[in-house]
Amino acid sequence: MSDQIEPQRLALDAWAASVGIIFDDVYVERGFGADCPFNKRTQGKAALARLQPNDVLVAARFDRLFGGAEDAHASLALARQRKFAIRALDVRGGQAELETDESLANILLALAGGTRYAVSLKRKAVKDKQSELGRYKGGRVPFGYLVDPEGRLVPDPAQRAFVSQLHRMKLSEATGEQMRLAALEQGFTLTTAGIGKILKRSFSGS
Repeated sequence: MSDQIEPQRLALDAWAASVGIIFDDVYVERGFGADCPFNKRTQGKAALARLQPNDVLVAARFDRLFGGAEDAHASLALARQRKFAIRALDVRGGQAELETDESLANILLALAGGTRYAVSLKRKAVKDKQSELGRYKGGRVPFGYLVDPEGRLVPDPAQRAFVSQLHRMKLSEATGEQMRLAALEQGFTLTTAGIGKILKRSFSGS
């Protein structure tokens, strides 16, 4: 609200004086609702275009800087990626670099709830964790492999042996249909297109 702008400006000036800095730019945003994402606002775009690594963006109020929990979480992630800092005077007196605060990030993600953004991040976190543990991240298991009880992708001996057979058949100029029928004989239901993709892969030890 416009009647809150001047107090916020004065608070920023007082904070800058207390820490001995001078702001390079001051952005005052008008005409946007509180739920508008930071990167969609005119001044927000201008600030993001100007910010460089090691710069610091200081806001008078955390809740006025972002358009909600999802926007705050995404903006702090962007700050980490681009290596600039974000501070707010109403969070630890403007002394904390919010983009590195894991507790804050977790709270914001929880507040974002079941939004598409939050669900996507949670799924990514699960897949990243599975990767760290050497586990398969999901999706169709590629022919020639299986998922063991620990969730890891490991070679399937029978399928790998058949892949070797497919390569030998290709060298002898067998048709895709002949390969498909050979697969059926061994209990593998494969399409000719699928066989083509399998042959393009490189299997060590095949």
